[in-house]
Amino acid sequence: MFTSLAILAMLKLTAPQQTIDTILVVPEHGRLEVTSARGSVHIATWSRADIRVRVVLPQHDQIEVDRLGSLLSIVAHSERGISKPEVTAISSEKLRIRTVDTLRTALRYEITIPHRLDVTVSGLHTTISVDSADGNIELSNSAGRIEVTGGSGSLRATSLVGSIAVTAFRGGILARTMHGGVSALNTIGNLQASTVLGPLTLNGVEASEVTASTYSGDLTFTGTVPSRARFELSTHTGALKLTLPTLVNTTLDISQSRGQLEMCQVLNESKGPDGSTRRFMLGTGESSIRLDTFSGTIGVCTSRATNRSNEQ
Repeated sequence: MFTSLAILAMLKLTAPQQTIDTILVVPEHGRLEVTSARGSVHIATWSRADIRVRVVLPQHDQIEVDRLGSLLSIVAHSERGISKPEVTAISSEKLRIRTVDTLRTALRYEITIPHRLDVTVSGLHTTISVDSADGNIELSNSAGRIEVTGGSGSLRATSLVGSIAVTAFRGGILARTMHGGVSALNTIGNLQASTVLGPLTLNGVEASEVTASTYSGDLTFTGTVPSRARFELSTHTGALKLTLPTLVNTTLDISQSRGQLEMCQVLNESKGPDGSTRRFMLGTGESSIRLDTFSGTIGVCTSRATNRSNEQ
């Protein structure tokens, strides 16, 4: 049962921006859901069990703030349209924030949450960023950049038109966009990354399973290759550059219709599984890496060869 406390405020504001700021208590094992039509959502973490929600709005004639228990309703009136962010406790395990009735007015959400809280953020024309969150994280938008820095758990980030950048995240990652680049830097955990129009930049990746593909864009990978790892990297028209650790035990299968194959050192070649695949063995060949391209250049180096080339 929500308490029946109600607060209604009508504010006349002339400043370029105005801010709504509120603190909400949620259960330790709750979940946060945020929906925004236009603007940005930034999520940070702190050691408290509360959630702090700040909504920054552009110029408006009036703002109505209506709170009934744990329901917070913000209605912003302007000549460009009506924005209505709502913060409401759906149940004892879920908190939902959503923006309705607007495609023209941009809002900026700044939300601070407990470290261990599951988060879902969805938007239309919305930039999304999450820092140091530990939990199940699901982020999606139609247009706008998605950025995740630090944190752990599981991450699913999808966009139609927008880039996705993941840095220093620990856990399984799925990152997909139709138009834009995908980057993963110093991540630990299995990785699925794909784009249609854009590059894939995967550096400092520690994973036992990696699947990465782009239709039109370059693909770069550097990282560790554990025993029995399985990597599949593909691009249709872009270049594919793979940098392996100096001491690595892997079977490298390369399928290439057109384009050049460039290697920084001579590798032992053996018969491939089919007529269109070239196979190379490094060490004992315990792990498996497959590189596919239709017309792009493929480059393969080890860290030692790369460093030696840079010194020359």
